Amino acid sequence: MANRLRARTNEVQELTTENSSLQRMLHESQHEVSNEKILGDHERLMAKLKRRRSLPSEACRT
Repeated sequence: MANRLRARTNEVQELTTENSSLQRMLHESQHEVSNEKILGDHERLMAKLKRRRSLPSEACRT
């Protein structure tokens, strides 16, 4: 009986460690996705600004 209890305790500890590791990996993965989205948004914004600067302003058209 004591051996089974020790085995279960070890199993729970291993699963707890694995769960913590998976949660950390998920968090890092979500963080990477967020960073990639921010960089993509930044690049699109910079491209729009470049296009606007290259267009003649309304004052110059009249």
